[in-house]
Amino acid sequence: MNMPSYIVDERGKLKLKKEIYSQQVLIHLEALSRLNRILSDLNKLKILYLLSLGEINVTHIVNEIRASQSLISHHLATLRKEKIVTSKKISKVVYYSLSPLGKTIIEKYVS
Repeated sequence: MNMPSYIVDERGKLKLKKEIYSQQVLIHLEALSRLNRILSDLNKLKILYLLSLGEINVTHIVNEIRASQSLISHHLATLRKEKIVTSKKISKVVYYSLSPLGKTIIEKYVS
């Protein structure tokens, strides 16, 4: 018989009876949730696809996607934070490329 893993306390709030998620499971679920948010955004997917073709700068991405530079920069910052893209600065121009994780994502979900 399956017993619920929660109880209702004296104030009527749900309370866990025991820890049902290990720290490792929670970390994995959070990472999966963040990836899902990235994959559900069309502009982020377009950026990933462009980067799968090679290293490019923001101006090129803006011209191809036809979105504002601030939006593209915001998306790139998110993708960098999640370690899906990498960047390098040459003179005053920043070039972006897929990280190994980004390449795996493209292979699994976009190709």
